[in-house]
Order: sequence, then C-alpha cells, then structure tokens
Amino acid sequence: QVINACASPRIFNFNINPTVPTTLPIVSPRDTPQLGDGQRSMEASGLFFDSIDKDGDGQIEPEEVAMFLKNQIGELETQQAVDSEVVTVMARLDQNHDNGLGMA
Repeated sequence: QVINACASPRIFNFNINPTVPTTLPIVSPRDTPQLGDGQRSMEASGLFFDSIDKDGDGQIEPEEVAMFLKNQIGELETQQAVDSEVVTVMARLDQNHDNGLGMA
C-alpha cells in the first residue's frame, strides 16, 4: 500500500502482487534529450548544433554565432561586443580554420 500511495502512475506501474515483477518506467517524450536539459549526449549536442545552424548546411558560420549570442545569450549590449565575442569563439573552436564550426 505504501508503494501505491507514493508511486506516480505516469512514471511507474507498480504491481502489488509480489509474485509478478514490476514493469519498467514508461518513457514519455520529455524523457528524450531536449535542448538545455544539461545532458551531454550526441543527440543533445546535435539538437543544440541544429538550433544554431539556421541555414542547415552542417556548419555554424560567424553570422550564426552572432545571431545566437544576440538572441539567446543577450548579455552583449553592442554590435561591437558581439563581433568581438564572435572572433573569440571562432578562434577557439574553428580548428580547421575554414570559417565554420562543424559537429565532427
């Protein structure tokens, strides 16, 4: 009875009959990786990458970094501050110096 009182029917389906095993948690759409959920999986990374790669070409260009910084971060008050941060981001992350950031 304690299990039935504490269990959320959305998450677990407990069976109070001890001879029958309990079922595994039910997976809901929210259980899959989501942007901003703190998970560091390839799927979550892909979601984040795709959210910045607005033209969908598989590369994040400096213009897309600038849009992300302005629209999502929002702490940079001037275009000069945004431009400066874009230069810093690209210098640190563009390992092959092709003026784009890829997932590989």
